[in-house]
Amino acid sequence: MTDLLDELEMSASVSLTTPGEIRAAWLEAIQAVADRDGDFCSGRVRAWLDARGMAWAHGPQSGSTVAGLVRSGAAVDTGRMETLGNTKHRAGKRKTPVYVLTARVWPLDGEV
Repeated sequence: MTDLLDELEMSASVSLTTPGEIRAAWLEAIQAVADRDGDFCSGRVRAWLDARGMAWAHGPQSGSTVAGLVRSGAAVDTGRMETLGNTKHRAGKRKTPVYVLTARVWPLDGEV
């Protein structure tokens, strides 16, 4: 019988993506949504990713990407909240913070 950690390790070993790819997809989406709307939240970023066939970028790395932007000062919480909006899961009605960017986060340094 395998334990949960074994299952997670096995799942990660066959994943088609790496955390770096997911982080890059989120940074691209965050920048695009912020450019379009003036601010961003996880729900609008997820919708942007889904509209481009990038649903593979959903996962725990998304939260750490946003947290990293906030810790670095590249994103600031506006104090407003929006509904996540993911109607396929029970978390769809969960409220998420709205942020504004203070610096460009995409393209990454050295990319055009």
